[in-house]
Amino acid sequence: MAKKQNARRRARQRRLSVRTPAGRQPKLEALSVLLDLARGRDAHALVRALTRRLRLTDWQLEPVTDDRVEWEIVPPSRNVGGSRAWDLTYALRAQPEVTHAAPLFRYLVPENAASRGRKASGGGDTDDPATDTDYEWSLRKANVLDAWKLFGARPPGEGVQVGHPDTGYTFHPELADPARLLVAAGYDYDDDDADPLDDLNDDFLDNPGHGTGTGSVILSGVGGTSAGSDPFVSGVAPHALLIPIRTTESVVLFSMRGGCWRRHCPRRPRRANCATRAERPWRQTPRASRPSCTC
Repeated sequence: MAKKQNARRRARQRRLSVRTPAGRQPKLEALSVLLDLARGRDAHALVRALTRRLRLTDWQLEPVTDDRVEWEIVPPSRNVGGSRAWDLTYALRAQPEVTHAAPLFRYLVPENAASRGRKASGGGDTDDPATDTDYEWSLRKANVLDAWKLFGARPPGEGVQVGHPDTGYTFHPELADPARLLVAAGYDYDDDDADPLDDLNDDFLDNPGHGTGTGSVILSGVGGTSAGSDPFVSGVAPHALLIPIRTTESVVLFSMRGGCWRRHCPRRPRRANCATRAERPWRQTPRASRPSCTC
């Protein structure tokens, strides 16, 4: 018994000792701060006082908006670890003059640049013709079918609620039956309302229906939705419940450094160092239903 316990302990230590490669570590670009600025208070002096409290006197201070309510506190180097970045963020949030604070990380994933085939098995660069009719090949490759056995007599995923932050949901037969979509428990943080329904607008850089697609990967039922040999998706947890949370319209993300915080900001002044739309024609054209952003 003691030998087995020691073996398990050594195995656990080996798993915990695996470190993320240096090139994959997140790099702190800045601490973003939103001030609760009292009338007549000097914003630069206030931010400087905050940095002195946190002993960040060698960090650079950059105003984000013309009214100087939003600031970025930039470290002298990118050697600030994730743990320290979050400790500083929580310390800033605890200050009475701070409405909100958040770390801005830079995280590179080089392998994402590699080209991928439509459906390739075994990590190769060529398509496997067998996958054209074998729609559950990915479940086997990911050992999902073996994981289902761990549920025993229960259907796989039963009793599990999955919070799903994405572009929202749509009613689609491959997503789930409506009873398993816990819409009332979700929220739309993009439009700030209680219904996380994807509006399916296809503006520049938007990804309409993305949340429906990824949601189907999570909990679509086993097999096809109709008789025949049409392509289908079997979810990894086909009996789970899904809480759709609309957090974004796009899965294309850019660094916030040197740009504007929000695409839709009718009530926010133009960023002090933000280029105009004419200078950056790639920026999204605001929707007709929303006031035009000036940045």
